[in-house]
Amino acid sequence: MPYLAAALDPQLAGQQLRSTAEPTLASCDVRQVRLLRHKVGRRALVEYTLEVRPEGQPPAL
Repeated sequence: MPYLAAALDPQLAGQQLRSTAEPTLASCDVRQVRLLRHKVGRRALVEYTLEVRPEGQPPAL
C-alpha cells in the first residue's frame, strides 16, 4: 500500500481533504491521525480528527 504513509501524515492528508470539491472540507485541518486496523498489503482503516477553521482563515502549518 504505497499511499498509506501519505494517508497517515496529517499535513498530506489535510492537503488532500482541502483539495476536494466539498466546501466544508476546504476549511479544515487534520489534528490527529490514527491507524485503527491494518491488513498488511491489503487494506487499512484510518481515523482522522478534524478541526474546522473559520471561513477565510489560512490552514495551520
